[in-house]
Formats: sequence, C-alpha cells, structure tokens
Amino acid sequence: MSVFAFAFFINSQSVQGTSTPQFISNTEPAYVGGKLSQALAVGQDDVPYYNFNGHDGLNPGEGTIEVWVQPDDWLSDTNGYWEIVSGVNQDGQDVFEFRRGKDAFHDALQFIAYNESGMYQAWRTSELEPFTWSDGTWYHLVVTWSEVASPVVYVNGEAFPLEPAYGESTWTIRDFSSGKIFLGQRGNGSVRLYHYYNHAGRATFDELRFSNEVRSEAEILASYNSGVGAVLDVDEKTLWLAHFDNSLGIEISDSEQITKTLWLKREVRKCGTKEFDTSHPANGDQDFKVGTYSNYTCGNRYQSHCINDGTFDSYYSETCYYKETGERVTSTTLEEAQIDGAFFEAKWEESSNTKFAAYILAISKDDDTPSIPENEAGWSTTDRATREIKINHSRLYYDGKSSRHLAPGHIYHVAIGVKDVYGHVKMSNVVEVKVPNFPQFNAYDSKLRGGYHIFAKDMNGDDKPEIVTGTGEGFGPQISIFDRDGSVLGRCLAYAAHLRSGVRVAIGDLDGDGSSEIITGAGPSGGPHVQIFNKNCQRISPGFFALDGKFKGGIYVTTGDINGDGDDEIIVTAGRGGGPHVVVYNKVGDMIANFFAYGSSFRNGIKAAAVDINGDGQDEIVTSPEYGFPHIQIFQISNGGAHRLNPGFFAFASTYGGGASVTGADVDGDGIDEIVVGVGHDATSLIRVFNQDGSYLRSQYYAYAEGFTGGVNLAAGDLDLDGKDEVLTIPASGGGPNVRRLDL
Repeated sequence: MSVFAFAFFINSQSVQGTSTPQFISNTEPAYVGGKLSQALAVGQDDVPYYNFNGHDGLNPGEGTIEVWVQPDDWLSDTNGYWEIVSGVNQDGQDVFEFRRGKDAFHDALQFIAYNESGMYQAWRTSELEPFTWSDGTWYHLVVTWSEVASPVVYVNGEAFPLEPAYGESTWTIRDFSSGKIFLGQRGNGSVRLYHYYNHAGRATFDELRFSNEVRSEAEILASYNSGVGAVLDVDEKTLWLAHFDNSLGIEISDSEQITKTLWLKREVRKCGTKEFDTSHPANGDQDFKVGTYSNYTCGNRYQSHCINDGTFDSYYSETCYYKETGERVTSTTLEEAQIDGAFFEAKWEESSNTKFAAYILAISKDDDTPSIPENEAGWSTTDRATREIKINHSRLYYDGKSSRHLAPGHIYHVAIGVKDVYGHVKMSNVVEVKVPNFPQFNAYDSKLRGGYHIFAKDMNGDDKPEIVTGTGEGFGPQISIFDRDGSVLGRCLAYAAHLRSGVRVAIGDLDGDGSSEIITGAGPSGGPHVQIFNKNCQRISPGFFALDGKFKGGIYVTTGDINGDGDDEIIVTAGRGGGPHVVVYNKVGDMIANFFAYGSSFRNGIKAAAVDINGDGQDEIVTSPEYGFPHIQIFQISNGGAHRLNPGFFAFASTYGGGASVTGADVDGDGIDEIVVGVGHDATSLIRVFNQDGSYLRSQYYAYAEGFTGGVNLAAGDLDLDGKDEVLTIPASGGGPNVRRLDL
C-alpha cells in the first residue's frame, strides 16, 4: 500500500515544465534567525502559512519529511489540529497532513493520507507517550512512511510509536501532480475559520527536507545531531532541501547539473517613461540589477497607485527566482588496473570536479558495470590528488561483501567512483582484471584428495631452500623432495608401505655440518617413531621413539635451534588424543626439554614451529592446537626449562574450534620472524600474519578458492632469494596435493 506520492520544488521551474512556484501571499517571506541558518516565519502579518507548487517525482511507495520547527504562541487552549507540513492536489483536495493535534484524547503528532475518493487513514503518537511542546523551543520533527509499514514519527532523534487513529485501512493514493505544499496552519476542514482568522499559530521553520526513501533511525539521529551548527546536505535520498537563507531549494534531477534557486526581489518604479530600478536580493547582501542575470523568472506581480505628488505615475514590484547552476559530480578515467604478484595496482585521472569528496574503488565478479555502494571493494580516499593505488589484493573484496576476497584464476570488473559533497557518485570506465594463479605445483597425483604436510629449508648448503612434503592420514607414508621451483628431486617411504598413517615431515641441520636432514613422524595409527633421512631420502639412523613410545594418535615434528648451539633440535608433539606435551630432543633422541603448552587435560593435539621472534639466532617454540580454539602460545627454552613469553593470542575468532597450523617466516626481510597462522579444519583457507605479542601485522590471505574448507598446513622459505620469506601452503584435509607459494 502506498501512503502518498508527491514531490515539489520551491522557487524553481520543475523539470517537467510546470509553472513557476509562488507564495500565496503578496507579502514576501519573512526571514529570521533560525536553528541552523536563516528560517522562514509563518503566522506573521496576518499570513498564517506559505504554500509552494508541488510536482511529480517522489517515490510513491516510501519517503521522509523532516523539518526544524520553533512554535511561538501556537494555539494550544482548544481542541483542534494545527498543521506543520501538508499538501493538496491541483483541485485543492487534501493529500496528506503532518500536524500536531489536541483532541478529546491527548496531545499527539498526527499523520494523515487521503485517497482519490476522499477517504483517509490517520495515525497518531501513542496515548502512552503524549506529545507536548513549549513555545520558543526548537524541535526536529520527522515522519517516514512506506507501503510495507506504518508511518513512524521522530522527535529530536527519538522514535515515537504511532497507532491507527481513524479512517480507512487501505486506499489508492490521490494524484499529487500540480498540487501545493503548505508550511503552517491553513484553513481546511480540520481548522475552523474562527481558529484560522483569530488564532493562527505562529512558528518558525528551518531546514525542510523531503526524501524519496525512508531514512533510517541512525540517519535521522545524525540529522538531529547536526543541529549543533551544520546545515543539512544533499545526499542520494534527498529529493528537495530548503535552507531559507537566500537558497530556498536545490533541485535534484537526472541531469548533469544541480540547480540552486536564489530568492530575489525585483522592483521597478515608473514615472512617465522613466524607470527607476531598485532591485535587490531579498536578503540584501549583494546588488542585483535587471539584466545582470538572464535566467530569472518572476511571479507575484501586483500594482500600486502613484503617490499623490506625481513623482511616479505607476509602480509595480516582482518577486523573482534566479537559478544559479553548478556542476554535478563528473567521472574520472581509469587508465589501468592489474594484479602484480600479491598487489593490486590502478591509476586514474585526477578529478576536476569542484565539489569532489572521495574516490571509491568498486570491484564486481559478475556485474560488468560495477557501481557504488553495491560493489564497494574496501578502499577509498578523500585526497583529490591521489591518482593511483598499490595495495595487497587480499585487503580488497568484491560486490560490497567483506567476506568475498579475490580468488586466483578469476576475472573481476574494476571501476573508480568519484563522489561529490552531495553524496552523488559517477563511475569511471571499467577495466577487467585477472587474478593470476599463485606459483604452484602438485606434490602428488592431482587426482588425490586428502590432507598433506610440508616443510622448506636449505638441505645442501647452497642457500636455496628445498621443499619436502608428506602424505596425510589414509595414504602411504611417502616423502617427496622438490627444488624451490617444484621439480622432483626424490621420493621414498618413511615407514612400511602397507601403513596408511601418512607421514609428517620437517628439515633440520641436526649436526651443524651445513647439510640438513629430513625428520619424519607417523600419523594416526602409527607409533611415535621419529626417523631421520639425508637429502637423498636415505635413512641414516634408526631414529627413536618419542613421547611415551606407545602413543598411536600420530605425532608432529618440527626443527629449530632452540638453545643457540648451532645445531637444530627435534621438537615433537602429540596429535589429537594425546596430552599437551611439547618435547625437545637432539639427533639421537636424548630429551632436552619437556613442558605442557596447554592445560593438563588438553587432548586436542598440538602443532609446533620454531620461530626466531627477536632475531637473536635462538628459536622460540610457537604452538597451536590441532583442533579446538586457535590459541597461539610462545615459549623460550633456557636451562632445560620452558618459559612462556606472554599469555598468547587467538589467531582467529575465539569461538572457532577447528584448530590452526603455524610457521615462522621473515616476510619483510628485517631478520626477525613473524608468526604465520593458517586455519585448521572446516574453514576457508585463511592465513594471517602476527608479531610476537599477537598484533595483526598483515591483512588476511586466502590460499585456495572460497569453496575450499579443508584448512591449510604451512611452511616458509626465501624461495626467490630476495631476502624475504615466502609462505608455502598445502591443504590440511579434503584437498588436492596443491602446493602454493604466497609472497606476503
């Protein structure tokens, strides 16, 4: 159901070409000091109201009226109704009334709409919250309506509930074309002639705005709070706005221009054939000469006789409306847009718009004409001189959803929006951008689906890291060795071929000879047997049994120099079902340290990484739960004991129970490792980078497509030899054996 449909412009010719709007009285508007600027006074000099021509255009289904009102000697001692803003059609029939009423029940703000047959529906503020006002006090009054909900009234930013008062419940709306809008009390059926002529209410109006959409409670509260001194501004919902300070209206249309209407007065006195031009603006602060402006129109002409001494033989005065045209927002040209590695880059022309407010980036996946706000991408700037952007593309999103990140291999439509101070946005041309696939390779047959493990480190002393992968649960315990480009260097089985426990892997220089070894641990169903292989995948020791030597829930292995002696130690943790132990061994299985990373009842499994978080050459141990809440802990080993460095931090939401994986990586080349954390299970392949106190250093990254929810396992190494570590990812479960390299 539509409540009513109308639109109007004060003091301007409509875009449809209706006649020039005019005040009903021969008295020009009386301007006084207002709430935010100049204000329009009604009820002065026997002029109880002013009216303006209406016109088609308002959204028939919804809208908002807001106005500042200061009542002054408003009739309040008799039952009746006193209009604030109202409207009639071209035949003078009522269309709507927004009014204050005092009837047999209670004081109320009321809203009434009429149909073609003259029937009406009325709403009023609840008897439980009667509305009263005090003379001389400013009130910010708002009414919103829509075809799907009852009207709502707001007073000084606070919503007042409305209840049906009387009248019909449904109707078709009376046409408002060529109608009139009234400010102040008019003599209709609701206000009897006695009241009208003898008790006309006086009031002052400021900042009157009509909108073609329902304004939200937050927007209305913000508008009320602007009463500290800032006048209202035009935004996308504004159909018409009056400041009453020599700029009564701003006409909003689909054209490229904004028309600002000035209230001017033209006065010409004649004596014989001689004219005396005394024209001036109504507010008198600048000269106005006939002919100075060519695009004015005049109305309200009236005549007066010459004064008796014959100085003038005729006199007339015209009230004129001068249209001052200003530039609406203009678009820019997007010169280029691309993704280079991990970065999105774009360049565009500087906006020349005099009302510039902001550049806003828009990205869409399916819409080839992205717009604002539907396709906002998470970046904007108010600096007009900015002509380019370079930002890690993981910080951007598409189609206005912060959860939709740019995925490798997909094509997106990119544009730059230019926003002006009125809230209007013009979009640039569109450029297609393809997100390249990350450098990647398959560690095993691409048809396999499951989980895998990964580690990277220089194995032969040439300062070029190799990559070692291991299979997950359900696969045979195969180790694969690759160079930094993904070429296979060797493969072997770490345990018996019939086992389906998979194999967890690490690389470390256990004897300080400059050549690293491969360390393995069996997955679930395998015993805690730690094996050691050389770079050629040959077993070089019988290994040892870690933990209690009996646990069959699988173990995780990693390596690092945790005591600063130049040799890497082997760090072992239990998988799901095992205790919270973190045990450190040397190459022959002698225990160096043993501590609990979590509470003694913890049985969710632990993954660990050796991370030099302070650049002192001695690694700290960072732990994450295999399952459960993603609580990251950091420990330092000294004198055979473990010291927790801080309370740790949650890498993801504390309610997420899928665990996490962790690695250390010097992603910025400063010699200090950052902590890189990936989601564990049942979540998208999200990766985040932190420093030692849990500060979130980098925007989040997604290693695989949005639909993949198997989590990731991580490794790191300087694969391109640029002095900064890249992060390697491989699915933790339910994925293909796809190794990807991320340059963070």
